Amino acid sequence: GYFESEMTAELFDSDTGAAMVKSFPRQRMRPATDLHAPLLMLCSDAALGITGSVITVDDGQTL
Repeated sequence: GYFESEMTAELFDSDTGAAMVKSFPRQRMRPATDLHAPLLMLCSDAALGITGSVITVDDGQTL
């Protein structure tokens, strides 16, 4: 999914970017800090059995 960052700021501050955000299920951009919990989980013992997986953090954008 898309997250607020220096890299995405120019796109999402434009009319095209605003239209993209309106097409998202929750019609919002997520702050990059929303990645902290999934990343911490992957670095913890809770993820010992996770290998070769894709963890999608996209606020429902791929539903």
